[in-house]
Amino acid sequence: MSDSRSSGAGASSSGGSGDSSDQKSASSKASSNTSGSRDPRESSSSSSSLPGAAGAAGPPCPPKNNMEVLQQIARNRVNQITNQLTSATATTTAAAAHDQQQVPLPPTQTHHQQTTTTTNHQHHHHHHHISQQQLHLFQPPPTPAVGLRTSMGDVKILAPEKLYELTKTEYTPLVEKGYRIVRKFPWVVSASAGTTSKAQRARVREALRLVIREGFRPMALITNDPRRYFALAEMSGMVDLALTVKMGVQFSLYGAALYYLGTERHRREFFPSVGTIATPGCFAMTELGHGSNVAALATEATYDAQTDEFDIHTPNESAIKWWIGGAAEDAILAVVFARLLLPAKRTAQQPHSYEDMGVHAFVVPLRDAVTREVLPNVEIRDCGYKCGLNGVDNGAIRFTHARIPRWHLLDRFAQLDRSGVYTCNLSRSERFNATLGALVGGRIGVLSASIGVIKGASTIAVRYAAARVQFGPPNGAASSVSHPNSAGSAPETVSPAAEASSSSHPSPSHSSSSPSTSSSDSSNSSSSSPSEIAILDYASHQQKLMPMVAFAYAATAARDHLAERYSRMRSSESSGSAGASSSTGGGSPWTQTSTASTTTTPWSWLERRSKAQFARYYTPSSSGVSGVLDDDDERYMPRFDKATSPCSATSGPSSPSPSSSDPTEMGDEAAAAAGGGVRASASPSRDHEHFKQESNATQALAAALKAYVTSETQQALQTARECCGGHGYAAVSRLGQLREDHDVFTTFEGDNTVLRQQAALHLLRVYEQNLENHGFLSGAAARVRDAVEYGFMPPNPVDASITEASRLRHPRFVSHCLRWRVLRLTRSLARRFNAKRAELLAERPEMRSGQASFEAWAALVPHACELSDAYAESFCYHAFVDMCAWVKGRDAACGAAFRLLADLYGLQCLLKHMETYRNSEKFSPAKARAIRRTRDALCADSRLLATALVDAFGIPDDVLASPIGLKGGDGLAAYLHSAGFELDPVVPSAAGKL
Repeated sequence: MSDSRSSGAGASSSGGSGDSSDQKSASSKASSNTSGSRDPRESSSSSSSLPGAAGAAGPPCPPKNNMEVLQQIARNRVNQITNQLTSATATTTAAAAHDQQQVPLPPTQTHHQQTTTTTNHQHHHHHHHISQQQLHLFQPPPTPAVGLRTSMGDVKILAPEKLYELTKTEYTPLVEKGYRIVRKFPWVVSASAGTTSKAQRARVREALRLVIREGFRPMALITNDPRRYFALAEMSGMVDLALTVKMGVQFSLYGAALYYLGTERHRREFFPSVGTIATPGCFAMTELGHGSNVAALATEATYDAQTDEFDIHTPNESAIKWWIGGAAEDAILAVVFARLLLPAKRTAQQPHSYEDMGVHAFVVPLRDAVTREVLPNVEIRDCGYKCGLNGVDNGAIRFTHARIPRWHLLDRFAQLDRSGVYTCNLSRSERFNATLGALVGGRIGVLSASIGVIKGASTIAVRYAAARVQFGPPNGAASSVSHPNSAGSAPETVSPAAEASSSSHPSPSHSSSSPSTSSSDSSNSSSSSPSEIAILDYASHQQKLMPMVAFAYAATAARDHLAERYSRMRSSESSGSAGASSSTGGGSPWTQTSTASTTTTPWSWLERRSKAQFARYYTPSSSGVSGVLDDDDERYMPRFDKATSPCSATSGPSSPSPSSSDPTEMGDEAAAAAGGGVRASASPSRDHEHFKQESNATQALAAALKAYVTSETQQALQTARECCGGHGYAAVSRLGQLREDHDVFTTFEGDNTVLRQQAALHLLRVYEQNLENHGFLSGAAARVRDAVEYGFMPPNPVDASITEASRLRHPRFVSHCLRWRVLRLTRSLARRFNAKRAELLAERPEMRSGQASFEAWAALVPHACELSDAYAESFCYHAFVDMCAWVKGRDAACGAAFRLLADLYGLQCLLKHMETYRNSEKFSPAKARAIRRTRDALCADSRLLATALVDAFGIPDDVLASPIGLKGGDGLAAYLHSAGFELDPVVPSAAGKL
């Protein structure tokens, strides 16, 4: 079905890019809601609205109820369809002529695609054929913003352009440029259904070359400002996950290993060809017998002092490098992780004795740079067809005494001289951790791509649910299903002029008209029968999809904070001062230190916290959520301070204000290669210790968020598919493809179970350090305070029974509950581990202490995974609340919209773990029921903003490439076209039925 995108089924109109003068002329004769693939960045928002709104002297008269709104939309839509049918015949010839000027597919186009494209061109000569761009069957006309009274108060329906503008970041232009390239070259969007693995690989390879030709420099982004690269990874996630992985292997794995693990010589010799893909590379770490346990890798690199070379050898079958992306067809060089073996003191009994120095990284040639033939002593096989991501050429590599020069050892952390003397200023464990820590950016890239996928999937599912109608009240009676609390409350009309004054810039959406902005507009207007309602108006659908949208925003906010933290860490490292906390500037505005005058409110909790606290934060203190609500009643809330946080021990001196630099959008490889100065500190110091603590905390946070977000996204993809019914099962919807391609992200770049253990171990270490640093008396006092404030003593029955919705959704209450769970799991994990270890030693006195610790931990892995996810949830919630506060300071209405989602996300987290809160009697039965009722009401309230919230993601139709997820729900024409049907213009009654 890949032809459906190249010929306009999903990504653009049947006429290709859709910006020819003929089509613009045709669309000007129809309604303003025509082009589903026009670039809205090149057009202004439409001013059309309900009858009586456009051109009126004053604000439009509000309808009495939602059903009247639907009836008005239906009548207006009939008039629009009539006008379209009148001009359809006249515009058919122009559209067919334009179709012949489509942007051609690359040479890798399959015979099936060519045949289908030719057939589609023949369809246009049919007198009654109407292309998607000429006829949008059921996209509702835009309506003025209105206020709807909900169970939580008045909610203002907002244009997505406004929401998008407020969440724009410094790297948004980079993302928008990527969208423009996709629109210009629609074949870039993944369309794996019906295509061979060979064809998919060829398309992905050509797409990666296109990225470079169009001026992107991913390698420079990684080294100069990794936040921009993470934004690029998020954008490419919805374009094609295979392209994202291919790009990640070349730049954030292979290239980053050369840059962060190598020295000046390595950067001079290898780095210039990385960014241009002149020398494709791969990252050879995983073996057939070992994946997660990197320390146990078996590939050997034996040093030969006589020839000054390393002998790279695969000693057995389990040591064959496996699942190596890019190795099967493209890679010329590989960064190979192998055990460094040095000649040891030899005896008559052991004439060939070697000392194992642990796993190190080496640059090993795989193919001839000119002929591209595999080199002698290297054997490469294809790993074969996979469940997904078949555009990535995963290969298996076996070495048979392949020789490389000594300087091919990436020796940033450990050096080996000509005589075989090994030098390292770090302990073995510190060197190993530093080696892996240098590659943590790859996990953030995977996390970012996963966020791009969940944004796209939720956009498709919400738009489909808003347009798909099923069942309804008998005899066409008016229904209030869309909101159970809206009966008898007339919506308030808001002046369109007031809205226009604050949203003058169009969003990067894909339609020239203003998007539908209310539940009424985007759902029931598509129904041929007023008695049917949109499936999104059912509570069952709302409670599946709206938490998904909330999670997408929360994960984005958390990723932005993590990216900012990672960028600071890298800047500190490159500056040569481990204690400094410099920054490259820019990024998300809610993560930045304000340089404005003190009259500007610094909304970010990263700004309000001291730099010493920032060094090891895991969630903000109570001040991080102050000011979000007008209700500041804290009488029922426990006190928060840094001592109660398991990860907030003070460490290191306060850092200076971040320095500002403005790297170019595309970067420069030569400047990155000349960066230098990234060697490890020769001697430990206070600054070095501070940097090490910050690095460990960042690695733990990246591990927790990667595991949590990719797992939640994988589950959400299945939910989204189910919410779209049978149409979601169609390959052309892309939901199934996204689900299969994303599946490996739960084990790629670190198995999620292993990453969760890494994060949990970090929390345990910090928790124990905090208690030790307090001393005996103060430590005892801290334990008592923890017991009182975090529920380790009998709970207050008054607090446990509070059921008021305003208090249950209050950020201080949700923050306290999430932090309480993190601390409770941390303390109980420490207590259980010590008890289990002591029990094992008592049962088996002969057991060694290390063996007892290992068995005790292995028995508690589920507990550790639960702690890691609790940590990630808490971080996501606080980052989201922080973003809401920042938006509120600039636009109260938009802040309230995001606040609605943040409350929904927080209560959804509490409901997921209600068993913990109930078993500990933290919540009474009445309170538990009240939390569920409040969550359900928030789902219903946020449904009123559903289409605006997903439109604010700014993903164009060309990138979604899903006919069931087009903006405004106008997917019928594209869906029929993808199956080869012509659309009969004389039967408008079929409009809106998906």
